[in-house]
Amino acid sequence: IGPAFIHGASVGGFIAMAAAAARPDVVAGLIVSSSVLRADRYMKLVRENWAEIALGLGMRHLATTMALASFTPAFVDTDDGLSEIRLMQDAFGAVDPGKFVAAQRSVMAMDLRSRAHRIVVPTLFIASPHDSMYPLFMEPHGTGLGDAQQLIKSSRLNLIEDCGHGFYIERASQCANAISRFVNEA
Repeated sequence: IGPAFIHGASVGGFIAMAAAAARPDVVAGLIVSSSVLRADRYMKLVRENWAEIALGLGMRHLATTMALASFTPAFVDTDDGLSEIRLMQDAFGAVDPGKFVAAQRSVMAMDLRSRAHRIVVPTLFIASPHDSMYPLFMEPHGTGLGDAQQLIKSSRLNLIEDCGHGFYIERASQCANAISRFVNEA
Protein backbone atom coordinates (compact mmCIF):
# COMPACT_ATOMS: atom_id res chain seq x y z
CA ILE A 1 0.00 0.00 0.00
CA GLY A 2 1.02 3.58 -0.43
CA PRO A 3 2.10 5.95 2.31
CA ALA A 4 -0.37 6.06 5.22
CA PHE A 5 -1.09 8.29 8.18
CA ILE A 6 0.01 6.79 11.48
CA HIS A 7 -1.59 7.74 14.79
CA GLY A 8 -0.19 6.63 18.12
CA ALA A 9 -1.53 7.59 21.53
CA SER A 10 0.35 7.29 24.83
CA VAL A 11 2.77 4.34 24.57
CA GLY A 12 1.61 3.95 20.96
CA GLY A 13 3.11 7.38 20.30
CA PHE A 14 6.59 5.96 20.88
CA ILE A 15 5.86 3.22 18.36
CA ALA A 16 4.42 5.63 15.78
CA MET A 17 7.40 8.00 16.06
CA ALA A 18 9.88 5.12 15.82
CA ALA A 19 8.09 3.87 12.69
CA ALA A 20 8.09 7.33 11.08
CA ALA A 21 11.80 7.73 11.82
CA ALA A 22 12.66 4.28 10.49
CA ARG A 23 10.42 4.26 7.39
CA PRO A 24 9.47 7.79 6.30
CA ASP A 25 8.82 6.40 2.81
CA VAL A 26 5.66 4.61 3.99
CA VAL A 27 4.34 7.41 6.22
CA ALA A 28 2.23 10.22 4.74
CA GLY A 29 1.80 11.94 8.09
CA LEU A 30 2.24 11.32 11.78
CA ILE A 31 -0.19 12.04 14.60
CA VAL A 32 1.00 11.58 18.17
CA SER A 33 -1.32 12.04 21.13
CA SER A 34 0.04 12.34 24.65
CA SER A 35 3.47 10.77 24.38
CA VAL A 36 7.16 11.68 24.67
CA LEU A 37 10.44 11.14 22.82
CA ARG A 38 12.16 10.06 26.02
CA ALA A 39 10.76 9.21 29.45
CA ASP A 40 12.06 11.10 32.44
CA ARG A 41 12.74 9.68 35.90
CA TYR A 42 9.23 10.52 37.11
CA MET A 43 7.65 8.51 34.29
CA LYS A 44 9.95 5.57 34.91
CA LEU A 45 9.13 5.52 38.63
CA VAL A 46 5.40 5.64 37.88
CA ARG A 47 5.81 2.68 35.50
CA GLU A 48 7.73 0.71 38.13
CA ASN A 49 4.85 1.34 40.53
CA TRP A 50 2.44 0.14 37.84
CA ALA A 51 4.54 -3.01 37.48
CA GLU A 52 4.16 -3.72 41.20
CA ILE A 53 0.39 -3.22 40.94
CA ALA A 54 0.11 -5.40 37.82
CA LEU A 55 2.19 -8.24 39.27
CA GLY A 56 0.81 -7.99 42.81
CA LEU A 57 -2.83 -6.95 42.58
CA GLY A 58 -3.52 -7.71 38.93
CA MET A 59 -4.30 -5.93 35.73
CA ARG A 60 -7.86 -4.85 36.66
CA HIS A 61 -6.44 -2.89 39.61
CA LEU A 62 -3.81 -1.40 37.34
CA ALA A 63 -6.52 -0.32 34.88
CA THR A 64 -8.33 1.52 37.68
CA THR A 65 -5.10 3.17 38.85
CA MET A 66 -4.25 4.30 35.33
CA ALA A 67 -7.78 5.55 34.64
CA LEU A 68 -7.82 7.64 37.82
CA ALA A 69 -4.46 9.16 36.82
CA SER A 70 -5.68 9.78 33.25
CA PHE A 71 -9.14 11.24 33.66
CA THR A 72 -10.43 14.30 35.45
CA PRO A 73 -12.60 13.68 38.52
CA ALA A 74 -15.49 15.38 36.72
CA PHE A 75 -15.29 12.86 33.86
CA VAL A 76 -14.93 9.86 36.21
CA ASP A 77 -18.12 11.00 37.95
CA THR A 78 -20.16 10.70 34.73
CA ASP A 79 -21.78 7.59 33.29
CA ASP A 80 -19.40 7.84 30.29
CA GLY A 81 -16.41 8.04 32.61
CA LEU A 82 -17.48 5.03 34.61
CA SER A 83 -18.16 3.15 31.38
CA GLU A 84 -14.63 3.93 30.11
CA ILE A 85 -13.12 2.67 33.35
CA ARG A 86 -15.12 -0.57 33.10
CA LEU A 87 -13.94 -1.01 29.49
CA MET A 88 -10.33 -0.46 30.59
CA GLN A 89 -10.72 -2.97 33.43
CA ASP A 90 -12.12 -5.59 31.07
CA ALA A 91 -9.45 -4.99 28.42
CA PHE A 92 -6.58 -4.95 30.89
CA GLY A 93 -7.98 -8.06 32.61
CA ALA A 94 -7.21 -10.01 29.43
CA VAL A 95 -3.53 -8.92 29.38
CA ASP A 96 -0.73 -11.02 30.85
CA PRO A 97 0.87 -8.91 33.62
CA GLY A 98 4.40 -10.14 32.84
CA LYS A 99 4.08 -9.16 29.19
CA PHE A 100 2.65 -5.77 30.14
CA VAL A 101 5.56 -5.09 32.50
CA ALA A 102 8.14 -6.20 29.91
CA ALA A 103 6.56 -3.97 27.25
CA GLN A 104 6.44 -0.96 29.59
CA ARG A 105 10.08 -1.40 30.57
CA SER A 106 11.08 -1.70 26.92
CA VAL A 107 9.26 1.48 25.94
CA MET A 108 10.54 3.39 28.99
CA ALA A 109 14.09 2.53 27.88
CA MET A 110 13.52 4.02 24.42
CA ASP A 111 15.17 7.31 23.54
CA LEU A 112 13.92 8.68 20.24
CA ARG A 113 15.70 12.02 20.49
CA SER A 114 18.61 10.93 18.31
CA ARG A 115 16.15 9.77 15.61
CA ALA A 116 13.84 12.80 15.75
CA HIS A 117 15.59 14.46 12.80
CA ARG A 118 14.53 11.49 10.65
CA ILE A 119 10.87 12.36 11.14
CA VAL A 120 10.34 14.57 8.11
CA VAL A 121 6.66 13.97 7.36
CA PRO A 122 3.96 16.41 8.47
CA THR A 123 3.48 15.74 12.18
CA LEU A 124 0.69 16.70 14.54
CA PHE A 125 1.31 16.50 18.25
CA ILE A 126 -1.80 16.60 20.42
CA ALA A 127 -1.18 17.11 24.12
CA SER A 128 -2.58 18.51 27.32
CA PRO A 129 -0.51 20.96 29.37
CA HIS A 130 -2.06 19.24 32.41
CA ASP A 131 -0.95 15.68 31.53
CA SER A 132 1.06 14.41 34.51
CA MET A 133 1.65 10.98 32.92
CA TYR A 134 3.29 12.40 29.78
CA PRO A 135 4.29 16.00 30.56
CA LEU A 136 4.53 18.46 27.71
CA PHE A 137 7.95 19.72 28.83
CA MET A 138 10.27 17.55 30.90
CA GLU A 139 13.93 18.41 30.40
CA PRO A 140 16.61 17.60 31.50
CA HIS A 141 15.92 13.86 31.88
CA GLY A 142 13.09 13.46 29.40
CA THR A 143 11.75 14.97 26.20
CA GLY A 144 8.04 15.76 26.03
CA LEU A 145 6.04 16.74 22.97
CA GLY A 146 6.57 20.45 23.68
CA ASP A 147 10.29 19.78 23.44
CA ALA A 148 9.83 17.42 20.48
CA GLN A 149 8.16 20.19 18.50
CA GLN A 150 11.51 21.99 18.51
CA LEU A 151 13.35 18.87 17.28
CA ILE A 152 10.89 17.83 14.56
CA LYS A 153 10.70 20.74 12.14
CA SER A 154 7.65 19.43 10.28
CA SER A 155 5.57 19.32 13.46
CA ARG A 156 2.90 21.43 15.04
CA LEU A 157 1.30 21.23 18.46
CA ASN A 158 -2.40 21.22 19.29
CA LEU A 159 -3.16 21.69 22.99
CA ILE A 160 -6.25 20.27 24.67
CA GLU A 161 -7.06 22.22 27.82
CA ASP A 162 -8.87 21.27 31.04
CA CYS A 163 -8.05 17.58 31.12
CA GLY A 164 -5.08 15.28 31.60
CA HIS A 165 -3.63 12.24 29.89
CA GLY A 166 -6.97 10.79 28.84
CA PHE A 167 -7.95 13.82 26.77
CA TYR A 168 -8.26 11.66 23.66
CA ILE A 169 -11.16 9.91 25.41
CA GLU A 170 -12.60 12.82 27.40
CA ARG A 171 -12.38 15.21 24.44
CA ALA A 172 -12.64 12.67 21.61
CA SER A 173 -14.54 14.96 19.24
CA GLN A 174 -12.05 17.81 19.76
CA CYS A 175 -9.18 15.42 19.00
CA ALA A 176 -10.97 13.95 15.99
CA ASN A 177 -11.57 17.43 14.59
CA ALA A 178 -7.90 18.36 15.01
CA ILE A 179 -6.83 15.13 13.32
CA SER A 180 -9.32 15.59 10.49
CA ARG A 181 -8.10 19.15 9.81
CA PHE A 182 -4.48 17.95 9.86
CA VAL A 183 -5.10 15.03 7.46
CA ASN A 184 -7.09 17.22 5.06
CA GLU A 185 -4.36 19.89 5.05
CA ALA A 186 -1.56 17.37 4.58
